[in-house]
Amino acid sequence: MTEIFKMIEYLKRDGLKDEEVKKRLNISARKFAKIKRENPQLFMPDMTDYMVEDALLKRALGFSYTEVKEVEKANGTEVTRLHKEVPPDVSAAATWLKNRKSDVWRDKQEEPGGLDKVTELIEKFDVKAEKSSLQAKNNKKKA
Repeated sequence: MTEIFKMIEYLKRDGLKDEEVKKRLNISARKFAKIKRENPQLFMPDMTDYMVEDALLKRALGFSYTEVKEVEKANGTEVTRLHKEVPPDVSAAATWLKNRKSDVWRDKQEEPGGLDKVTELIEKFDVKAEKSSLQAKNNKKKA
């Protein structure tokens, strides 16, 4: 049964509606209703994307945390707390910006006019080259 739960979890995470999940797994409406009633956690909104987004932003900006160590001693437990800093991660920041503001931060920027401008320049060059060729032929005929 846990295999079915995992499959339901994956399909729901992919955005499938209940009807699509039932059909895909070939589960009767009665059995699906029972699974849903007894396992409501499988049908809660998936927070994974948001959690990953939060973790990426945290890495991009840097963060601090307290590391706690407990050591057993003869006279009791010794607890030490150490404040630690994780610096901002440039790679995480780049990933965040490329995905959130891709028009500004993508690796390959397009020039204003883009491909249309290049095509226009090539056509102008071809026309000039053709005119030069015709003028050269006319000059030979006159000579």
